Amino acid sequence: MRERLEDLEELTTVSLQRAKQRLGLDATPVLDIGSIKILSNWQWPGNIRELHGFVERLAARTLGRVIPHSLCRSELELWMRERPDVAKSKMALSDLGLKTDVRRYEISRIRQALEMHGGVKTAAARSLCIPEATLRSRMKALGIESGTPARRAGI
Repeated sequence: MRERLEDLEELTTVSLQRAKQRLGLDATPVLDIGSIKILSNWQWPGNIRELHGFVERLAARTLGRVIPHSLCRSELELWMRERPDVAKSKMALSDLGLKTDVRRYEISRIRQALEMHGGVKTAAARSLCIPEATLRSRMKALGIESGTPARRAGI
């Protein structure tokens, strides 16, 4: 797969067409430009079947026809956690940019604090050394919903 990165868009299109048939979708999903960028930055370790499987996973999880980069990024992170052997040799955080790195870190820290304190924002804010109002503001900006358990909050 590494030798065929220039064919990535064509390969993902074929994968999405196959996913449409296999999943019984009404329309063929498409990747937004951010998703294509994320996938092209990933150094695919395996063969084309690995890419097809991952793209089908995206097609199965998208809510609309266009697969947003936020879904691609979160699914790739989940996939890396499921396969630590692959993740060790793959993309560094900086491959996605500093802004994304900082966002990921902030989401992670907030999730950890909320989980550690059973979702109690006052205690979580105290442990993060920030005012509760700031925590609520950051949660809103980062898409971490108030009633959502910390481990389920989305990126």
